[in-house]
Amino acid sequence: MISHEIPLVFQIADEIIVLNDGVKLMQGSRQDLAACDALFARININLPPVVRLARHFGFTAGCCDVPSFIQEVETRLAAGQPAPVMTGGQ
Repeated sequence: MISHEIPLVFQIADEIIVLNDGVKLMQGSRQDLAACDALFARININLPPVVRLARHFGFTAGCCDVPSFIQEVETRLAAGQPAPVMTGGQ
């Protein structure tokens, strides 16, 4: 699969290769790529919204798709931590 739709790629691919002008910049898992801000800045593509939201709430680096986001919320709730809440303007 070849795509510029990074949220879709993060949903369905286990291994991702990032190319820029035909040059391979990185190969790795969703988690590997989600941890590489410099790469996404270099190619001028935003990280998927779920990755940015997970970072906003201070979730683990491995939280890079909706199922892992839900798991992180469930784990925190089971540990008695409050649910993450977004307020206006954030």
